[in-house]
Amino acid sequence: MKNQEEKNIRNAEASIKKLQIEIIEVTFPLSFRKKWGGAGVVVSKERPKKRGGKFSNFYPSPKYVISPFYREISWLFYELRDVFYENKLIDYGNKEEFFGRLANAANWYIKGSKEQHVDDVLNIMLIEAKIILREIKNNDFMFLPAGFGGIILDDLKDKIRRKKS
Repeated sequence: MKNQEEKNIRNAEASIKKLQIEIIEVTFPLSFRKKWGGAGVVVSKERPKKRGGKFSNFYPSPKYVISPFYREISWLFYELRDVFYENKLIDYGNKEEFFGRLANAANWYIKGSKEQHVDDVLNIMLIEAKIILREIKNNDFMFLPAGFGGIILDDLKDKIRRKKS
């Protein structure tokens, strides 16, 4: 690994630790206003109505993260976007996998929880970001070269795991 790549990974690790502290100490903005929508992921309080119109079947439906904590989840998406883009760890080729995996982690928690807690869902997302960072560091962050219908490699891995069990 080149020196600049190592530096970028160390910077990202430090930034993630700062985010973890913000979550533990609840110093993140509880009233973050901007909802996340990008790279095939939408974060919202409720599922939107079906799309209609001329091109409604052309683009794949995004992966939705629906939660009463949509503002906090959106905040973390923006923060992690900045950390990984500023350190040149994600780009146009792998961003759908990165954000899709964050969404999958959040949805895994949301679906498995009878009662959601904001710090838990944010920490689950941070754990996934750390796993991705470790994969990048070890040169084994895998992603599909082209998304088909909004599916990411992580979605396929989950289907394979379910078939095996």
